[in-house]
Amino acid sequence: MQLLPSGCVELLSEEYLGTLRFQTNNGVVEMFRWILFISVLVNGLLIGLVTGQALSAVSTWMVGNERRPWQQWGTAAGVDMSIYPGAIQPKEFRQGENLVQAVIPTGGKWYTGIKPVDPDFKEGDLRAWTSCPLSYTDWIGNVLDGDPTTADTYPLHPRYSPLRSMWNLDFGVPVPANRFVFYPRQEGTDSFGNPCKDNYMRGYVLSAASEWVDFLKDETKWNPVRRDFPIILDHNDENQKSIVVVDFPTQYLRLFRLRPTVMRHFEVAEIEVYGRGFVSRAVYTSKIIDLGEKLNFGKIEWAMSKWRRVTKISNEDTLLTLEAAPEAEAYVKVETRSGNDDTPLVYQLYTDTGGLRVVDRETWLRSKRRSPTSPIQPNLRAPVIDDKDNWSPWSVPYLISGQQITSPGPRRYFQFRITLNTESLEEMARVDSLWFQISPLLAEKIVGEVAALGEPSLPGGVSTVVPGKLTTFTYDIRAQFTSASQAGFDSLQIDVPAPAIFDSLQVYAIEGFETIPDDSVSAAVNDGHLTLYFPSRRVGYAGYDRLRIFFKTMVFIHGTRFTGRVWQSGSDLLPQCITPGNANDDVTSDDLKVSVFEKSMPKILDWVDVSPRVFTPNGDRVNDRLQISYVLLKLTAPATINILVYDLSGRLVREIYSGKDRAGRYQRTWDGKDKDGQPVLPGTYIYLISVNTNSGSSQKMGTVSVAY
Repeated sequence: MQLLPSGCVELLSEEYLGTLRFQTNNGVVEMFRWILFISVLVNGLLIGLVTGQALSAVSTWMVGNERRPWQQWGTAAGVDMSIYPGAIQPKEFRQGENLVQAVIPTGGKWYTGIKPVDPDFKEGDLRAWTSCPLSYTDWIGNVLDGDPTTADTYPLHPRYSPLRSMWNLDFGVPVPANRFVFYPRQEGTDSFGNPCKDNYMRGYVLSAASEWVDFLKDETKWNPVRRDFPIILDHNDENQKSIVVVDFPTQYLRLFRLRPTVMRHFEVAEIEVYGRGFVSRAVYTSKIIDLGEKLNFGKIEWAMSKWRRVTKISNEDTLLTLEAAPEAEAYVKVETRSGNDDTPLVYQLYTDTGGLRVVDRETWLRSKRRSPTSPIQPNLRAPVIDDKDNWSPWSVPYLISGQQITSPGPRRYFQFRITLNTESLEEMARVDSLWFQISPLLAEKIVGEVAALGEPSLPGGVSTVVPGKLTTFTYDIRAQFTSASQAGFDSLQIDVPAPAIFDSLQVYAIEGFETIPDDSVSAAVNDGHLTLYFPSRRVGYAGYDRLRIFFKTMVFIHGTRFTGRVWQSGSDLLPQCITPGNANDDVTSDDLKVSVFEKSMPKILDWVDVSPRVFTPNGDRVNDRLQISYVLLKLTAPATINILVYDLSGRLVREIYSGKDRAGRYQRTWDGKDKDGQPVLPGTYIYLISVNTNSGSSQKMGTVSVAY
């Protein structure tokens, strides 16, 4: 993973940012965009984070346009970064272009193996593998090199069974393909004196898949799964052609598998794939961005436009033109993650006791690889794993420019990933630039913990409450300051799973906590948030450093998180997130999470079925509604039924149904919209079915996924 040093990071003041945007729908650059951008440079308003000049307000990190080219700030799979200077867009293939060679500039290289050991490999990169262990390391250099005079000749060996061979290509993203070609060398003789062109496959199955296939998770170099992919492009057990050309309708395919079916020795010189159109998914991943110091994150934005390839006839000539198409079925999604150190990976070596020790990347690369069949020995490479302690996972995708960054902050290191999607061979989305807001810390550290009132010392570390019952919570916040330049805060917001009732706010003074008078606190509850404003009791350097909030709300699911943030009213500085930690020595949760009791009840709710598990509410009438069915048992009178949908943070998204049902079978529907009637973001959601009777309640919950 490459790291962008802090000396390379440049910031753009928010004052000038509005002049650096492309028009969204037609992609035309505003004339004064460049004039003002040049004036920014001339007047020295681009600053480096390591110049020692402190940030005093919101600044903007930006990539895009010809001065800050995408090539310098990240890597790509299926992305074209050269055809339109200063922008990125999906790679377009022209008829007659060999995709095997054409994708290399957009994906870097073909990695070897179904599970490449190279630590730089990431999802979306190119990879290829064969089931022949002898040719595992060099076949890519002979078969995918574009040189028809080199070949993988191991299947010619008399002791080798040709039926053991399989050649597999993974383009990382679905590519528009319509032809597959393979052949032996067409000139010269092999080591046995036979003409090379006669060493062709006498029988084969060519299969493909549009996405990753589940059974491949069990496949290894030494234990291949000899199954064809779901789409059979050709099956020929009586082949008589040295150069095999398989044509099929143009379609998006990611995986290809070539498997011989006749017991006859052969060789493969080249595998070629041809197609036409834009790739359906292209991914740009930034390098690790070193911001120079811990900073708070604001909104992330981008300038994009949509385009369509159009064929025109002019003077009996056929012309291909690209036209602006705001209505095109193409879209952009952006994801982010943040970290405390310069790599999201943990590199490990084996120890002399078979354990693991953490090393740096350079030490890991200098160490020897371990064969899967060899015993563990000291100082051999161990698997590279994700650093879950210091790096957040990729965020829920941002589908609309201008959303608040949800990755944890404040943090020093940041990374983003852009995915360009299209539903058509002729349409695509182009991103001209991307930028995000950053600003200095309000405090060096702000930690918080939540607990049910009356449970300060928790045996399990997390409060456990009765689901659906109104409960009083305490929310402690402690701020640590290291400089008078840190602004502090006088406002805060807590995310709540249900409407909250504010009770009181306390600050920690010399003699302990004291309650702030009601007329000195403004409270508001709306849209899943409890917001407080307390200007007369500002938390800051040489002032108050601890708060305690009392409020009531209900929790419905395990692991509900009461995330929060603080800010200074009247300031241009961005809010700072509250992180879990020890905010009060008398409370032992050290977390922002709350759990719920599981009740053991006679089975009233049974036969719950949710279908489909992944649904696509895009209006095409295919899997665009979620069906939830259930059976009610042992009811002698109608029971109150509630079916609710929550996001993974525990916030209510939608009430699907609320009413009274008798014993019997029922089915309810969710259209994928939230309580405001807006389509929800793609991701995983939690459904909760509650049955309330005079003798108690019964619940059933599970997860569903929304995709577009």
